[in-house]
Amino acid sequence: MTDTPIPTEPATDASIADAAAPAPRPRTHTIILTDPIQRGSTQITQITLRKPKAFELDGLSMPDIGMMQTKTVIELVTRFSEPTLTKVEARNLDGDDLMECAGAFRDFFMTKAERQAFEAMIAQQMSGI
Repeated sequence: MTDTPIPTEPATDASIADAAAPAPRPRTHTIILTDPIQRGSTQITQITLRKPKAFELDGLSMPDIGMMQTKTVIELVTRFSEPTLTKVEARNLDGDDLMECAGAFRDFFMTKAERQAFEAMIAQQMSGI
């Protein structure tokens, strides 16, 4: 059995422009923790990370941020999470949760070219479904 392509309408200038328009950049990401944090009698089941401004990155290495070095991700979590996590809490995050945080911060720091390449790759994969 072979797949038969589904006919589509021809692309118009407007549809091409819509496809090329960048998606709005997120300002926050909420992470549902796989391993909740116990803080006294309170259980933290999710944290919201916010996109930092340039001045808030003072003291951090841009290459370490770009490579999502573990120590740097932990520092970012302590600075930009709601509720604010302590260093001990951030260092004790489940590995899956730390990777989710790293992915969120990586999303915040994507350049326009990286975002366009990523979105084009996703569009190409979705068109093959």
